[in-house]
Amino acid sequence: MEILRSLTTSERSVAEVLRGLDTVDTLLGNIAASPTDARYRSLRRSNTRIAALLGREEEGLLRAAGFEDAGDDGLACFHDDGVGNNSVFERGSLQRLIEVLDAVRVARAALKEHSNPDGALTEPADCICRDAAVARTLDCALLDFVSQRSADEAESAKRRRKMAEDEAVRSPRRWRDALCREGGHNLCDSGPLEAWLDENADHRGLAYDLLKLQNAAKRWYGSGALQYCEAWRSRLSSQREVHVEADAAAGGTQEQRVSFISTFREELHALREILFEFPERAGATPELFRHSTAGHQSEELPETSISLATDHCQDSGDCSLLEVCPAASE
Repeated sequence: MEILRSLTTSERSVAEVLRGLDTVDTLLGNIAASPTDARYRSLRRSNTRIAALLGREEEGLLRAAGFEDAGDDGLACFHDDGVGNNSVFERGSLQRLIEVLDAVRVARAALKEHSNPDGALTEPADCICRDAAVARTLDCALLDFVSQRSADEAESAKRRRKMAEDEAVRSPRRWRDALCREGGHNLCDSGPLEAWLDENADHRGLAYDLLKLQNAAKRWYGSGALQYCEAWRSRLSSQREVHVEADAAAGGTQEQRVSFISTFREELHALREILFEFPERAGATPELFRHSTAGHQSEELPETSISLATDHCQDSGDCSLLEVCPAASE
């Protein structure tokens, strides 16, 4: 990318650079379309079109895309697998080439803004890349490209993490670590709840989704959400369901099975409604979390007494009817 940005200080004409970038676009585009075709991956320096690129930014772009010296008169872009088979193209190398190709196309489009559809320059005939208007257009286009690519890479990394998390939750051996990383230590209680989670990957997925949502609630709404989630977890062990089923393998003997499916589903549904409904006003804390905070604070408030304040009202002109005073200590 820095190779292309260096054009913003170049004395080369826009028309010349566009011709060079057109050639690079064609060369890299052919490889991207047919990466196993060896014809596109070898260049001769003596070729007139290739010779015009050497010693300039265009050669730097070719090398950034994976081209290397090959003999006295060649440049080659391929991976030798060590057994004489040069048709093997590394996936990482191809990805790097495509990234360079995308950047070249962005630069070409930016420079073409300073030329007519027929290729004639809209600027004076001696328009060069470092001219203020040209340099600004090219630099902005490249910075936007880098920003968008970073956003795409971040989204791709997020998807990979999500896939890895889902795989860990479904793993019979790694699900405990996955839940604990989300704060679900209390779910691994060596009792009926942990046995229920260990029984089925769908159970673990339900618990994991709820943990993620609870953590989001605590980040967004602080202590009120924290107290609400802690209160729900403290009640969890008493909210299990006991089902009596006939075990065919045991000759029809009835067996009690503990389930928490309804408990987790109902709480997940309730939290989703709380977090994603329209608030009463912008930035308002959901009512359920406000109740959790109010209930907690009410235990710490000093005891108060209420007395009539009519005399004070008459003397001072204050229109309040009641006066709240701290209770006298006995």
